Amino acid sequence: MCPKTDDWQPHVVVDGNLITGQNPASSEAGAKALLSRLAGVSGEGIKTAGAAPQEELEQPARA
Repeated sequence: MCPKTDDWQPHVVVDGNLITGQNPASSEAGAKALLSRLAGVSGEGIKTAGAAPQEELEQPARA
């Protein structure tokens, strides 16, 4: 069973390549998790309520 957050609060779960949000309020946190995953930052096992901690969302420096 998935943990529940309060109604309409962001909740994102990342498991490997699966990134899912509980409701529309999760769209920003879900998008940040997706961008982190695409940038190569490991998101394995991250379970967040709202945005992930900043160190998990930092983008690598671009050349």
